[in-house]
Formats: sequence, C-alpha cells, structure tokens
Amino acid sequence: MMGDPKKDRTEYFKSYYEDHREELSQKRQDRYRSDPEYRERAKQAAREYRQKKKDEKARLRAEGKLPEIPRAKGPRKPTSVVINGDVHLAYTITIVASRLNRSVNTLNYWTKMGLLPVTPIRSKCGDRLYTDGMILIMQMAILRRGKVSLGDSTFKGEIEAGWQGLGVFAG
Repeated sequence: MMGDPKKDRTEYFKSYYEDHREELSQKRQDRYRSDPEYRERAKQAAREYRQKKKDEKARLRAEGKLPEIPRAKGPRKPTSVVINGDVHLAYTITIVASRLNRSVNTLNYWTKMGLLPVTPIRSKCGDRLYTDGMILIMQMAILRRGKVSLGDSTFKGEIEAGWQGLGVFAG
C-alpha cells in the first residue's frame, strides 16, 4: 500500500529545497537585480502580503482576539542620569535629532559610519541617551562645519573630546 501521493510530493519538495536553498536563493536574487518586471512583481507581492497581515490583525483586534497595543506618541520624557555625582536630564535620539535639525536616520547613519561617537548612557530599555551638554557639543561641532561630510576625520574627535570634558566617556 502506497502512502498519500500529495504528502510524498510535499516531502520531496521540502527535501529538495533544503538541499538547494543557497542555489535557489542566489537565482532569485540575480533575477530580482536583472529583471525589472520580476522585481516589480516581487515588490507588489510583498505589499499585498503586508496589507493582508495588517488587515488580519485589524480583524482579530476588532473581534477581541488580539489586544490593542498602546503606542507611544512622540518622544519619550527626559530621564535623570548621574554623571560624576551630578544629576542631568538625558534625552532620546528623537529629541536630539529635533534639536540638531537633523533626522533620526541621519544621526543613526553618522553613528554607523563612525562620524558620531556612541553614547555610553542608556535608558533601562536600552535607548541611547544624551545630556544637554552632549547635545550642545554636537551643535557646536555641526555649526563650525556648516555641513558634515563623511571624510571629516576631526568631527568625531571634537565631539569625543567635548564629551570627555563633561565627564562622559565616549566609546
């Protein structure tokens, strides 16, 4: 007696995919890069999938099967931190970005590229925090340059020196 042909076929495809995963993935990536029509179909499928998931979550919330998730509105409130025995207010990157007239993405990019030092101050939930003094030092460094460029090797050093002067170790 033979097994279920549909189940056997499914097992075969799973096994084949596991054995050829890398090769198949590379083919999809190559086609995505080289075939604009395929790329558009893939993007459209991804948009439809995300919308379907969003609609499903909304339906489940409406039926009471999923709890409503409270969302924080706007930046978090300042946090008190102690540096060298002194209490300072510290702010999340959202506030820093607005004070520097830059986007959060820009500041994250600068940090990733090594233009901004990583702040050693963190909130309980892991958010990066900056004091007023740290923000002022960043503002001064930006104002001195007018425009920050990736090739500016002195920008990070100036900020680190200023932070160290405040008693904040920049790492």
